[in-house]
Amino acid sequence: MRWINVRFYETFVYFLFFYFTIGVFPPAAVAGFTLAIAAFNYLRNPKDPMSNFVLLFVASIFYNAYHEEIFFKTFSRGDTSTALAASANWLGLAYVVQLLFTGELHRFRFRWQKLDTLLLIFLIVVLFTALIGVDFDVSLKELKRYPSFIGFYFITRVSMSSMSRIREMLSVFYATLLIVFIIAIQKSIIGSKYGALVDFVFLLSPVLHLKLKELKRISINEIMPVLILAVGSLSLLIADSRRILISVSLIWLSAFSAKRFTALLFIVIIPIFILLQGIEVGVKFRYQQSADQVNELLKSGADENVLRQLTTGRSQLWAAGFSLISHYPFFGVGLENHIELLPSFGAYTSIRIHNVFLDVTAQAGLVGLFVFFLILSHLLTKLRRMKRTLKEQGLITHTVLINALFVSYIAVIVFSFFGGSMLLGKWGWFQAAFIMATILTMEKELKDINRKKTRNT
Repeated sequence: MRWINVRFYETFVYFLFFYFTIGVFPPAAVAGFTLAIAAFNYLRNPKDPMSNFVLLFVASIFYNAYHEEIFFKTFSRGDTSTALAASANWLGLAYVVQLLFTGELHRFRFRWQKLDTLLLIFLIVVLFTALIGVDFDVSLKELKRYPSFIGFYFITRVSMSSMSRIREMLSVFYATLLIVFIIAIQKSIIGSKYGALVDFVFLLSPVLHLKLKELKRISINEIMPVLILAVGSLSLLIADSRRILISVSLIWLSAFSAKRFTALLFIVIIPIFILLQGIEVGVKFRYQQSADQVNELLKSGADENVLRQLTTGRSQLWAAGFSLISHYPFFGVGLENHIELLPSFGAYTSIRIHNVFLDVTAQAGLVGLFVFFLILSHLLTKLRRMKRTLKEQGLITHTVLINALFVSYIAVIVFSFFGGSMLLGKWGWFQAAFIMATILTMEKELKDINRKKTRNT
């Protein structure tokens, strides 16, 4: 496939647009400029909504990046939040209108899937636990974000309706990775951390796997993209902690050998991390010594980024999380309520538990965790079955892409075990939608192939 195409360039252009307007112009002006670009894209090519989907994708990236304060300049937090929210929300509505005008929504048949049912059940559980939780007002602030999650999910399912669209999106992934790598390298040079990398690490696997598959000979033109991905991945390892190390390692090793990836995961990596965590929790002297270190840092006024880098800080959070869950086991405390409650259960500050499964259980209880597990296992099972079917049909490129999405999802789940909540946020909904859209598109292609075979026979 052609990686350097119009979508690749559009991603960089939209990135520069948001970078040079947010924090400089008033929020209303930024939202207006964004809608003006969307209108221009529509007038330029009314039948092609992908330009505006890429614009919406980049706007969502900036919303994520703003919260992590990863860019080269300092934003005004209040104005920036308003600008980003206004831009993304209005842009999403404008995109839906465009889909209506182009007839895309009329042509698209939204095939209800088991995943949709599971997500609907999860939303019902989340809403119910918020209603009966400790403080509904706190939960309501988080619930207000869910319409944008659902909208992003639906829009992605509609937009990624063909292999050509999926290939275009892979070029957007490639451009986004290059942007993220540049930021990570810049952050490494000045000695600061970039903790939002996990929200983009799921892009690495499909790009890397397909790039290696396309590598036919050792030439500068073919090897250079792989070297760029290698340098970028190294920058991620330098800029973040061991959480990103395991995800990036899994993605690279699986790109060369699926068997090696499986062996490494179950025989080496998971046991080592369990051992390290066991030592960390079990050895009382070390735990107390590190706890004292945390308390000293708190007294000295250290910020939360310093505290997050302490491994025993995470162990304290996990222990506090287990304690909180034991008091609210079945339905949790409601969305986001666990953050303020954790210090009363032994956490060193008001912060997330830094384990997505404990975070889910603390907020939505064991009921929510059960549905969450069903969603993860369903997607992984669908990917595994599709990979087997494509391999039997001899569709090598399709097989590589599905395997890459499988590895990407595993890598994000493993990362989320040690921190990060992308599986619960907008990027988690996007990844689920992209995976399902890719599977449905390939199922359609397989039906066409089988239909042709039947005619020929």
